[in-house]
Amino acid sequence: MDTNQPELIDVLVVGAGIAGLCAAYELMMEGVSVQVFEARDRVGGRILTVREPWIEGQYAEGGAEYIGTDEERVLSYMKDFGLKKARRFQRHQRVAFGGEMFSFEEVDQIDESLRGKLEEHFYGADLEACYEQPLREHFRDKHEGASRWTVDGLISEDLAGMSIAEALDVIGASDADRRYLRMRLCPTEGVDLDQISTSALAEGPWPSNYNRQFCKIDGGNDLLPKAFADALGQRVQLNHFVKQVKQCDGFLEVHAEHDGQPVVQRALNVLFATPAQLLSKIEMTPPLSEEKQEALALLKPASAMKIQLQYEKRFWQEDGWNANALTDKPINLNHATELQDGQAGILNAYMTADVARAYQELDEEERISQLLIDVGPLFPEGMNEHREALSIDWDADPFAEGAWAYYPIEGEREVHEALCASQDNYFFTGEYLTRDEDHLGTMEGAISSAQAVADELIVHLHKTGHSK
Repeated sequence: MDTNQPELIDVLVVGAGIAGLCAAYELMMEGVSVQVFEARDRVGGRILTVREPWIEGQYAEGGAEYIGTDEERVLSYMKDFGLKKARRFQRHQRVAFGGEMFSFEEVDQIDESLRGKLEEHFYGADLEACYEQPLREHFRDKHEGASRWTVDGLISEDLAGMSIAEALDVIGASDADRRYLRMRLCPTEGVDLDQISTSALAEGPWPSNYNRQFCKIDGGNDLLPKAFADALGQRVQLNHFVKQVKQCDGFLEVHAEHDGQPVVQRALNVLFATPAQLLSKIEMTPPLSEEKQEALALLKPASAMKIQLQYEKRFWQEDGWNANALTDKPINLNHATELQDGQAGILNAYMTADVARAYQELDEEERISQLLIDVGPLFPEGMNEHREALSIDWDADPFAEGAWAYYPIEGEREVHEALCASQDNYFFTGEYLTRDEDHLGTMEGAISSAQAVADELIVHLHKTGHSK
């Protein structure tokens, strides 16, 4: 027996984002031997709470920010770990559209006009009542088993496989209509209107759906991944960059690099919990199936950037505004420290898609200056008087290469199924793999995927005679 061989464990998890940590935690709780290799020097992945260089001990979310009050899995783990929920609040209080400032209620008139055009062309007047509740819920009530993947067909054959940009062309939408939907949908979808399926219209940009209640974790959203990591203890290894996974006789051999030195770990199974776009950077023997590789090629990362500015005084409160706003740039603003004590305050500007990519071409100082040009004139005097500022560019992060993954308009369901499927001793988890279609790309979606794959692995270990 070779005593120099590393211990053989049940599962090696690649990636200590919220999905990888949650899956590892659930496996540990079932007595499964598990290790987590994380390339970064921190846990959390795209959950990133920025705590420097801010004064007064303040912090802002550089990654995943809002937790819907319907995200039961996230809230359940928060309760388990003793994490407090910051109070509920409305995401947006004002809308800057066409160079003017509106209240959220005033913008309902734009909703009504655009909604009427779409209904008249695609649905007919008889479906007007559907908007008294979200369309998805309406169809689920009447069509058992309906889901994200079938709602297009239930609404209208004309809409199947059509992008929102194409639908707007069909109805002859005005430039204002396009700017409005771009403002409402692009920041949340992370892509432009020509890459967003009309299913997003069924889910609704309308106020009844969009203006939901949200919360955050008191003290920072990174406290949740840190709580998972604390529970896992030494099972989580930071600065371990996985470069190769190869099949050996009865097990998988994982080759990583730690501080420039090679590390080898043997495991019966490997759970890949990295962003989808990073899977191709790991050499695998055997390789991923052709079907999975083709599906990965169709999955694209959404571009996103946040620019954060701290002020010694919350000047925006002087006229009763909470600094949360939608703009038709489209750049969204929120008050990152709304729920924190202190005189100082941090404004958070959020942009995606082509707007984020345009800002990526600028250096740090230019980004701040351009933001003040783009949104400064719309808001009270004082925005130029920031104390500190920084930007977070998720495309430039080598361990993310994008904010989240989005699916192609055509063949969405088939691509999703191909990516979710395990392959021999390879398993996969992440926000893009959740079967909870309401929470793709969210913390809730990541945890949903993690719980499902942990259950799948436990069954697999039992079937192969390796369960405890």
